[in-house]
Amino acid sequence: MIIVSQDKDVIVNFDNVTQIFIVIDKENENLKPYLIRYESVGDYYETLGKYATEGRAKEVLREIISMYQGSLLLQYTNNKAQEDIAKLFKDMDITPFKFEMPQE
Repeated sequence: MIIVSQDKDVIVNFDNVTQIFIVIDKENENLKPYLIRYESVGDYYETLGKYATEGRAKEVLREIISMYQGSLLLQYTNNKAQEDIAKLFKDMDITPFKFEMPQE
């Protein structure tokens, strides 16, 4: 699965991520202080998105988990189930194996 950053300038391969976490941006506490960041192999950190509340940031983390679980299910199901799931994704205008960070 890949994750596309909120500003669409970073694409992350989920296989190379060691953790995704929420951190408070002390410099911008009046704007969108809750950052979702990831750490990759080699201790590289990058911000994926910024959110106004901790609650919204946690919701986005849950959305990432759901998409990752859905991607795994699609990979490990039989051909008929894969076809059915692919049709559902198409009908819902969802690209499998990709998560785009929401703007808000």
